[in-house]
Amino acid sequence: MEYIYENDLFMIDKNHETFLTPLLMITGRIMKDKPVNGNYSEFYCYRCGKFVRKFIIKEIWDDIEGFKKEDIIKDIENYDDSIKIIEFDESDSGIFLVRDEKEICPECGKKVKKLTHDSKCPKCKKGKLWTISILMTD
Repeated sequence: MEYIYENDLFMIDKNHETFLTPLLMITGRIMKDKPVNGNYSEFYCYRCGKFVRKFIIKEIWDDIEGFKKEDIIKDIENYDDSIKIIEFDESDSGIFLVRDEKEICPECGKKVKKLTHDSKCPKCKKGKLWTISILMTD
């Protein structure tokens, strides 16, 4: 059993550790202590057989050393061995937009899919995934 991340958030702390979290009421308070934060979505490339993790960097503290764009990219790349899409959101909207995304795998160039209850099983590529339980509280 695994949690599927969909339109969640990520944060990078002062020690350059990357964290993923669902969007909850308390998340805003936690984000204030992190130099980098943004939107996070998870896809799956059936051709490569790997997760494709998309990080949209929304906020970077201006006054902290070691958090330039290239440092942040390195921190995200070191998070795990998945395929990653990394973007910087330069807009001033102040909100995270849920987008109907048609993402392309950076490794093979094929369209990737968000894993939902209607998706094929990533391991056997047959059947459909099913939800056992959904519980999110704050």
